[in-house]
Amino acid sequence: MPQNDTQFGDWKIWNGKGDLPTGLVQAHWQHQDRKEAERNAPNYAGIHSWGYIIAFRRVIESVQGELVLVGYQERSSWFFASEDRSVIDSHRITLPTIDGKLTPGKYTGPDGAVVTVEVLG
Repeated sequence: MPQNDTQFGDWKIWNGKGDLPTGLVQAHWQHQDRKEAERNAPNYAGIHSWGYIIAFRRVIESVQGELVLVGYQERSSWFFASEDRSVIDSHRITLPTIDGKLTPGKYTGPDGAVVTVEVLG
């Protein structure tokens, strides 16, 4: 069963003509109705026997990235920005993103320090 956060493209009818799809797909087998097909686990297109598939939809894969913040400390306050580095910047924080959004969670550094990313209201 696909995970709740799996994103899919639109269903495409498969008539056996043209190039086979590539990558991860969710198959709709001829013996299933659409609701049953929506519960099928995604698999790589190349492992399917396409003679019994009547439709498919591609898995939209997340784009992994990172947000880099640079900053400095002035007295007891820290100042960080995601803009170009200035000459007074002395520290860099790199956080993972998925589809351009920060990923909430706890990140542990090599010294055991924990950085927590939370979504606020």
